[in-house]
Amino acid sequence: MKRLHPDFETRMMWKGRTGLPMNVAIDDGYAYDIQQLAFKQIAFQMDTDDRGNMDNWNAMGLDGTLCDPDIGGLEESDLTQLRNFVRNNRYVLERIAENDLYSDQIANDLILGGEAASGEAVAGLNRKVDDVISRNER
Repeated sequence: MKRLHPDFETRMMWKGRTGLPMNVAIDDGYAYDIQQLAFKQIAFQMDTDDRGNMDNWNAMGLDGTLCDPDIGGLEESDLTQLRNFVRNNRYVLERIAENDLYSDQIANDLILGGEAASGEAVAGLNRKVDDVISRNER
């Protein structure tokens, strides 16, 4: 199993907060910029343990592709929920990885849970992100 890098600049989001069956960590740009990864990603725990075991992590690109598909431990239904979470919040996650805003500026507005959100909900979140970025530029 992959170990989450101890210097990985992320905002840990516990499963109780997100409504997902696993803990996730939002990339704050460190992996994308410093480690020069080919794509932006979200890290996630490969089990449903509440403790956030740092030795049992994988990553998913913002297109829904697993970074290491050979690592198992979650049911396909769990991964589907994570893909929906990523799809619902993709614009937010991209802007955070691009350092256009900090995760704590928008974390309370993320679309939580693992169900696919409506286009209207996603568009509303994207407008909020644009507003925050606009305020940051002033």
